[in-house]
Amino acid sequence: MALQTDELLLHATDQTRIAAAIEAAEQRAAAAFHVHVEATSRYPEARATDLLRLARGREARPALLLYLLAHERRCYIVTDQQLRPLAETRVWRDVTNRLILDLLHGRLGDGTADAVARFSHIVAGHFPAIQTRSAAR
Repeated sequence: MALQTDELLLHATDQTRIAAAIEAAEQRAAAAFHVHVEATSRYPEARATDLLRLARGREARPALLLYLLAHERRCYIVTDQQLRPLAETRVWRDVTNRLILDLLHGRLGDGTADAVARFSHIVAGHFPAIQTRSAAR
């Protein structure tokens, strides 16, 4: 569930941009990045936690979920236990605040793709992806 949204909430180019950002993020860091966009939610914190649990399944690597409410222009960022110390840092809060500003200004696609890229750099500093070398020529 890298990106899950209703077709009417995100333009196709925004979906492509976010999907590319998620793919690049997962190549950069040894963590799973998930983005879920909904119109609204009655209990957003509980919904975000449940979505992360479902997306993660039995996967052992760290996971992060950006849960975006398009109509309310709000976001909830949920991490698993391994990433929780990073979520308390100033740089993490700066990325979160920038995402909130982008949502408030109507830049859902650009802001989300940018946030995924920025979060991946933070996570990669602590959980770098293992690069496999191609066969020698």
